Amino acid sequence: MSLQTTLTSREPRGKPRREAKPHGRRSKKLLICEEALKGHTGHWYEYNKAVWEINRNDGHEVTILAHNDVEQSLVDELPAEPFFRYTNWDQIYNFPQAWKRYFGVLHHNCRVYRALNAYLRKSSGFDCVLVPTVIVYHLLAWLILARRYGGNKLNRIVLFIRNSATTYENDESNPVFKRSTRILAWILRQYKPLIDKGLVRLATDSHRLAREYKALAGVDLIVFPHPRSQEALRESANPSGNGKVVMSSLGPARWEKGAHVLAQAIEILARRANVPPIHFVIQWNHQVVAPDGSLLKLDTDKLRDTPISCEILSESLSSREYNQRLHASDFLLLPYMRQAYYARISGVAVEAMLLGIPMVYTDDTWVAEFADRYGAGVGFENENAAGLADKICEVALKVEQWRGAARRRVPTAQEYFSPDNFQRCLWEG
Repeated sequence: MSLQTTLTSREPRGKPRREAKPHGRRSKKLLICEEALKGHTGHWYEYNKAVWEINRNDGHEVTILAHNDVEQSLVDELPAEPFFRYTNWDQIYNFPQAWKRYFGVLHHNCRVYRALNAYLRKSSGFDCVLVPTVIVYHLLAWLILARRYGGNKLNRIVLFIRNSATTYENDESNPVFKRSTRILAWILRQYKPLIDKGLVRLATDSHRLAREYKALAGVDLIVFPHPRSQEALRESANPSGNGKVVMSSLGPARWEKGAHVLAQAIEILARRANVPPIHFVIQWNHQVVAPDGSLLKLDTDKLRDTPISCEILSESLSSREYNQRLHASDFLLLPYMRQAYYARISGVAVEAMLLGIPMVYTDDTWVAEFADRYGAGVGFENENAAGLADKICEVALKVEQWRGAARRRVPTAQEYFSPDNFQRCLWEG
């Protein structure tokens, strides 16, 4: 996370807000601060678009402060305003020396504070400010800003924590924290008086993460439902399987998301006899780096003369392209490593549940827990490529049965992940 959110030399630019129809709520002013928002890739865009859309539909005025290099299309669409000069998510503090990394934490907090302090001094204020992704690189700055402007120009500050402070090794479900997290825990404890006064809400989208941070710092995190753009849920399908069962892995491939497990499972399927006709759609538009620094390759040549085909999406997808691929999927493959995703949510899984798409996922992860409540699918043992291959064959033979099970859960998923439920968490209480 980086401390580099300095105020640019020019005023943030933006277009006049679109007219919105109020839905029984008084129009309010919402400020969203997303320093990493530059383009259409990643959760930065989709999450902020969904929050903007929900609040616009409720008649609220939304201001989004994005990275200084934000694409003009986002300025026009959301509108996002160029503001933050730096983002820690660009790995600008990823130094080999520990002392430099710690200094980077302090440096970035200073940059965040200076930028927003200058902005808020000139502002007339906001009913709520939402910071959708905060970590230690931002929390000290927001602590000072909350003390200065909370209850004055900022009636409510919602700081959203979506990353785990630890990993869950060896099938552990209780968090074990490294000594380095003591700084994070100390900062979070300083928020308690502000939380008690109702000026700050620490929030997350995972009950497991809420338990983790309660154990770390003794603070309570409000659990929000993951917002989704209703426009995206209405997108039409773009069939690509040529009559085969379409199994998709969407979102940029990464090691912790189980890219290596999926690659191994496909190789296993290529050697098997009597495999169902399957068409894999895999988003592999970034290099996947293994823990030893080597690059993971996905070899599809072995699929020749088999009932299996594989389509590699080597370019970043626009929002519409992504949604079309999602709608055209019979199953979603989510082989996330349990160590990283025991407590973290998956936006792709939320979309699958809302659309009635069954999933194949890693056992004992957030996805597995929520699939039992709001979706349908089967789990396999963590990092077990052969087990993943078995489950892929199993579900491919019963497509309609699994699709039917997933569709029956859609109303339950829609109720929990509804815009109204998100708004209650953001504005009420």
